[in-house]
Formats: sequence, C-alpha cells, structure tokens
Amino acid sequence: MQTDSNDREPQVAAREDIIYEQRSNEFRSLNTFFWQIPLIMMTLNGGLWYAVATLEVAPSVQRLMLWFAAGANIVMAIALVRLRSVMGDLLERIRTYEGRDKPKTDKVILALFCGLFLVAALGAMIASRAPEQNFLKAANAAKALKAASPSPAKPVPAFPPRSEPGSQPQPKPQQAPAPTNEVPPAEAAS
Repeated sequence: MQTDSNDREPQVAAREDIIYEQRSNEFRSLNTFFWQIPLIMMTLNGGLWYAVATLEVAPSVQRLMLWFAAGANIVMAIALVRLRSVMGDLLERIRTYEGRDKPKTDKVILALFCGLFLVAALGAMIASRAPEQNFLKAANAAKALKAASPSPAKPVPAFPPRSEPGSQPQPKPQQAPAPTNEVPPAEAAS
C-alpha cells in the first residue's frame, strides 16, 4: 500500500520521493542493458561463426574462435543472471514504495535468454570438436566460386607500346575511314 505523503514528515517524504525516482531511473538504465546484451551476443556469435565458415584458417584457429564464442555465451549468461538479480532488488524496493506485490513469474525472459546462450555455447563446443569436417564444405565452396568466376579482361593500354632504342619501329595499324553523310560529287551530279 502506498504511503500518503500527508502521513509522513515533509522532509522524509521528499527524501523518499527522490530515492524512488533515482531507483526508477537506475532500473530503466539496467533494463536497457538487459535487453542489449542478447543483441550484442547475437552479433558476436554471427560474426564468429561466419569467420569460422568462410576464412581459410587452420582448424586450430577455427577451434579457438568457436571456444571463444562458447565461453562468451556462458559468461554473458552469468552476467545476465547477475544483472537481473540487481534489477530484482531494485524492482522489489520500487514495488514496496508503490505498495504492490511481487509478481509470480518475473524471470521468464531471463530463463529464455540464458537457455539460448547455453544452446549457442553447446553448438559452438560441438562444432569445435572437428571444425575441419564441419566447415570444409564452406571453404571448398568458396574456393570453387573463386575458381569458377571469370578472370577480368586485361585492360587495353591507352597509348601504343614504346619501341626499344635500336629496334624496328612498329607499323601503326590502319584505321578504316570514318563514315560520313556526304554524297560523293559524281553521284551528286546525276
């Protein structure tokens, strides 16, 4: 139940209102971080998996990148649990001030995010066991595309090649006369 400011001393009421406002602002800030962490991890995972699949590196380097992805997912799951714990304490104090009860299911999103992080970590660990088998097709496909692409045409030089001193000058190729719209004089007279 929310306390009425008339039941409290004016200085205490003003102080509690300020504390409430600060807690609310801090909760908003932490909530922003809470929703940004999964987006950051999706970007990191996508970049690492893309690098492992497309870069031509040794299997040991691929394995290290996948282990890093798995470790980062586990660390971020732990960080997310800790962040949510701090948010829970703040939320409990905010709700106490407002006179509201604690909800029954307040950590569903946390469980879903952590579950996704752990599945991504497990996938990276499984793929790291034999990256040369898991990512060989992608590397071979990239090589095949590179080999199949037509080679670029050689540029035509703007100037004719120079002749070496003491060598025979090369004859200039004859050019066809440019077509004109003029009528020859013999045809014009008829």
